[in-house]
Amino acid sequence: MILYPDVIHIPEEIFHSGGNLAVASRTGERLCAKDLMKLYGIYAYFRYKKIYSGSRIIHFNVLKEKTALFITPANSQVVDFHG
Repeated sequence: MILYPDVIHIPEEIFHSGGNLAVASRTGERLCAKDLMKLYGIYAYFRYKKIYSGSRIIHFNVLKEKTALFITPANSQVVDFHG
């Protein structure tokens, strides 16, 4: 697996500028996903990590409870809410 070059730098820049990142992944290979993030050096940049099998709705609901993140109904993307 090869990541695009900027993929590694983007979370690093967000992290060092004080931003918070979350990752939500639905996989039966939870440890592999975590290990891959560590292998590529991006694991530490994500403050919130919800990697497990099951519904992605559960992932986002858990993140919603712990953060100021919400899912916009129009496009189902997670965005940071500061209002």
